[in-house]
Amino acid sequence: MKNTQKNLQVFLQGVSFIVGFISIAAGMAAFQHTREPERYLVSALIMVCSGVLWLLSAITPKFYLRKRDYILILVTLVLGSIIGLFNTFLVCGGECGFGTGACTLHLGYPGRWLEMSRCMAGSNGEIWWVWTMRGMWRVDYPSFAADIVFWCGAGIIFSFFRNLVNSKSFSTKIKE
Repeated sequence: MKNTQKNLQVFLQGVSFIVGFISIAAGMAAFQHTREPERYLVSALIMVCSGVLWLLSAITPKFYLRKRDYILILVTLVLGSIIGLFNTFLVCGGECGFGTGACTLHLGYPGRWLEMSRCMAGSNGEIWWVWTMRGMWRVDYPSFAADIVFWCGAGIIFSFFRNLVNSKSFSTKIKE
């Protein structure tokens, strides 16, 4: 049992190391976006800060993630992804034919990863009244991956601050 637990710990440290680098790289890439700076700036800060925490959990023996930390990260990932779907963005333009316009509804935060396209007749104000579930749903996988990195990063930041408040020292847990 001890050997299995040691292998799991090594595996999780490796995953933390990889996720840390991915998170920092994604955060640096998000700093480069000039449109919608408020959305990308928040995303970039969360990703870079969480990337540092992921690397600390992989490298430093003083800071490691316990089972409840991973549970908090997963809960944050699931809840954040679901709540993020309430952030909608509607784009209308182009022609579908027969005088109707093409509209695309984008869902998700920070990455708009779920999209639904449909040909619509009417103005933007009328679209909400005639919107139905019929249409072409599509997942934007790069944005979905960015959402996963973002919400896992938010989870590790929550976990870090929860552990910081509950401990007497600056590091989350000191092994003895």
